[in-house]
Amino acid sequence: MDTLSYVVACNILKLRARAGLSRLALASEAGIGQDTLHDIEHACINPSVRTIDKIADALGVPSYQLFTGFRPISKPRLSSNFCSRLCNALLRLFPCVVFAIVQNSLNHAAYPSFRS
Repeated sequence: MDTLSYVVACNILKLRARAGLSRLALASEAGIGQDTLHDIEHACINPSVRTIDKIADALGVPSYQLFTGFRPISKPRLSSNFCSRLCNALLRLFPCVVFAIVQNSLNHAAYPSFRS
């Protein structure tokens, strides 16, 4: 799911709830299938510009309003202290697994001739 699809989906859900419309009612008003509207509202598909226009018209809003609120999502930053504590905890809980991961990455990355 990309961020813009998620914003469109959230805005359609919010505006549909505000209008008091069921998914079936909005789909009928917009002239699209109920399954299509479901997929758009769950950000499973990217609607065409024409479909966006139909949904916006059915909701009584301009098309651009379905895109408002778009903000790029920044990646969370983890402190090095947190990462160190996490690695230490994993090493205490799963020493065999951590050893196997490290050994596997060393064999594949640093020593390509040892590949299975």
